[in-house]
Amino acid sequence: MSEKLTLENPEYYKMLTVTRSAVQKNLGKAYLAAIVLMLIKGAVNYFCARPLSFAAASTMPGISLIVLYVFVLIVLQFVTGLLTYGMIKVCTDMILNRAAWVKTVLFGFNRKDAWKLSAFTTLLYFISIAVTVGISIPVILYIFKRYGLSFSSGHVFSFTVLAVSALLFIINIAVNLPFMFAVNIALENDGISLKESLRRSFEFLKGRMIHFAGFAVYSVIKNAGIICACIFVTLALPAVASLLEFIVIIEVLSIVLKLYFSVPVYYYSLLAVNGLLKKDNPDSRDTE
Repeated sequence: MSEKLTLENPEYYKMLTVTRSAVQKNLGKAYLAAIVLMLIKGAVNYFCARPLSFAAASTMPGISLIVLYVFVLIVLQFVTGLLTYGMIKVCTDMILNRAAWVKTVLFGFNRKDAWKLSAFTTLLYFISIAVTVGISIPVILYIFKRYGLSFSSGHVFSFTVLAVSALLFIINIAVNLPFMFAVNIALENDGISLKESLRRSFEFLKGRMIHFAGFAVYSVIKNAGIICACIFVTLALPAVASLLEFIVIIEVLSIVLKLYFSVPVYYYSLLAVNGLLKKDNPDSRDTE
């Protein structure tokens, strides 16, 4: 394939218009799906954190505690991958004017390809952790030695954890970017192998990963600005905090929705502007 040389990038404004139109047509279902997604992820985080808290308070050996922590991370990332598959399916149905259902958030739990893809993204997450550790430890040791810093300082510890977490987030996004279209490729090519869906995604995104990431940021920048404004207003006028908290919740849900929408919207826009979009066959649609 030679998509890097021959494919034209879609326009941000047009793609954002598609996103807004799909959300407006399915307003209740879209936000409810985002709420269900966040509630499920919150519940999974809670139930996975419980055994860790009990283990940390017990006399469990350090090695066993590390093994338990790694196992919990695997479960969290794997479930997140399955939920991501389902949420992208919901967003895809909405932008293609198909019947969309909130229960489709759980769609990935019944798909073998979703399990394989989730296992792959979980592996990528641990690769991201390894790269982050490899980069951060030498830098931290150098800075601490250079400026005589110590973890005993609460501010230093908090800033270090925040910096390492931010680095992990960036690296994890970077290693996942080439494979962001794998879900949509798997959805429209039933029975395709994991290797082939990943290969096609990489080919489509080769040379345009920054453009795709830019669209994701572009689609949520306004919502992020509103959240920041609400925080500043809350600090200045605590009396309106309750109203602004509600606005912040809505904007957070909007950001979640737009980030998930950015994947299928960009994918199908890329196909459309280059004349590669297949005509929708009603007989091949998923039935709910």
